[in-house]
Amino acid sequence: MDKQHKSTEAFTIIDANRKLVIFTLSIAVVTGCVMNFLGLVGYPEFHVPNLIYMSVVIVIALLTYFHDLNPKEACATVLIVAAIDVIGEMLFIAYMGRPDAKFQVLCECLLYTGVICIAIFAYLRIFVYLCLTAWTIAYFTCCVMLHDPVMFQTGALIFAIFLFDTYLSVSSHWCLKNILRKNAELQSDEQEVLDFFKMDKQQLLSYIRLAHDRNLSEDETQSLLESLNVESSVTISHNVAYMMRQQEMDYEKMRMRLPELTPSELEIARLILQEKKLNAIVKLTGKTHGNITVQRSKIRKKLRLPKNVSLYDGLQERMRSES
Repeated sequence: MDKQHKSTEAFTIIDANRKLVIFTLSIAVVTGCVMNFLGLVGYPEFHVPNLIYMSVVIVIALLTYFHDLNPKEACATVLIVAAIDVIGEMLFIAYMGRPDAKFQVLCECLLYTGVICIAIFAYLRIFVYLCLTAWTIAYFTCCVMLHDPVMFQTGALIFAIFLFDTYLSVSSHWCLKNILRKNAELQSDEQEVLDFFKMDKQQLLSYIRLAHDRNLSEDETQSLLESLNVESSVTISHNVAYMMRQQEMDYEKMRMRLPELTPSELEIARLILQEKKLNAIVKLTGKTHGNITVQRSKIRKKLRLPKNVSLYDGLQERMRSES
C-alpha cells in the first residue's frame, strides 16, 4: 500500500502537465475551429471535421476535469485525434490540388510540429515515434500527389526537425526516470530516519533548524537533544545502542563465517548483504566506484563464486552455512 502511495505521489507532476496540455489544447482547438467557421482560416470543407474534433476535445477535457478520465489516457486520446485531424487535412489539401496547396500543406506541418512538442511535454514517448512515422508517410504521399520537387527538399528539413524533437523526447524520458528513481530513494531514506527517531518530519526539522540558526556548539547541541521529550530521548538512545550491538554481532558472525576476508572487504560484504547498491556503498564508505568494484571482485575470487551466482547470493549462502 505504501509503495502504491509513493508511486501515485511521484506521478502527480506528470499528471498535472498532462492536464495542462488537455486544457490548453482545448482552448487552442476551440479558437482554431471558430476561426475556420468564420472563414478566417482553412477551407469550408473542414467545417464538419473540425466540429467533430472540437466536440471530442471538449468532452475529454470535461471528463478529465471531473476526474472521470485518467490524464494519460485523456492526453493521448486528444493528441491522437489532433494528429489524425492534421494529417487528414494535409492529404485532403494535396488531393484537391488547389493553387495554394503547397503553402497549406506546410502550414499543416507547422501545426503537426506543435502536436509533437505537446506530446513531449506530456511525456508520451511512444506517441512521438508514432507521430513521426505517420507524418513521414502522409507527407511523402502529399509530395507524390502535388508533383513538387521543392516539397521533397522542404520535407527533408522538417523531418530533421522532427528527429530532433524525438531526441528531446527520449532525453526527457530518461531524465524523468532518473528523477523519479532519486525521489523514491529520498522518500525511503526519509522514512527510515523518521522511523528511527520515532518523530514526525516537522518535529525533527524544527530541532535541526534551531541548532543551525543558533549555530550551536557540540555541548549545546547535546543539551538540545536532551531537551527532547522523554519518549523520544529514550527511543533514540535505545535505537543507537541496539544498532551498535547489532553491528558488533554482525561483524563477529561475519568474521567467523568469512575468515578469508580483510576488515575492509568485510565492511563491503556487510553492506552487500544489506542489499545496498553500488552508489550507496560508495557514499557510506567514502571510497571510489573503482575501489568498490575491485574489492567486490576480490571477494568473489576468495569465495570462489561461479559467474552465474551473484555476490549477494554467495554471501547469503556462506552466512547460512555452519562455521
